[in-house]
Amino acid sequence: MDKIKLNIDGKEVEADKGMNVLEAARQAGIEIPSLCYLRHINEIGSCRVCLVEVEIKGTKTLQASCVYPATEGLVVYTSSPRVRRVRRTMVELLLSDHHRECTTCIRNLNCELQNIADNLGIRNIKFTGEMKSLPVQNKNSFIVRDYNKCIKCRRCEAICSKVQEVNVYSAINRAYDTSLPPPSCRICPRWPA
Repeated sequence: MDKIKLNIDGKEVEADKGMNVLEAARQAGIEIPSLCYLRHINEIGSCRVCLVEVEIKGTKTLQASCVYPATEGLVVYTSSPRVRRVRRTMVELLLSDHHRECTTCIRNLNCELQNIADNLGIRNIKFTGEMKSLPVQNKNSFIVRDYNKCIKCRRCEAICSKVQEVNVYSAINRAYDTSLPPPSCRICPRWPA
């Protein structure tokens, strides 16, 4: 496979041609946090937590590293003050509409969102406003879905369509109003009535 060289945080990194910046960084031992990314399954850049600064013709723009292609000679900054500030804001926005019941949550101390918030030093959420209050979907004996904790990463939708190949989840609306309604389809063998 063809190789390319790029610069990530001042370090020359070799990556396979066709790789995204996130994978190139991880291959080189440089950690970039992400919530929505699942390699070859969910590569949509929806959470915006993996933002990096990319030098393009002398200007620096923020890009979602999970969908930005690693190219020859590319210069990337994964932890500049600007990146950390914007990444922190993105996580705070996710947490602003998240029912923060961490100490009683079954995922406490094993939660990607909690770990990223902790690594960014988030202790207080500066964004306040209307918080959605949705019923817990627990009619299925195999899966319970609490949409009050959903961060709209859409990994469930990608797994359902690309791995299980049953296509019963599909997001509706956009931005803050995005939701993944419970499946109404009865063809899913993993979703008994």
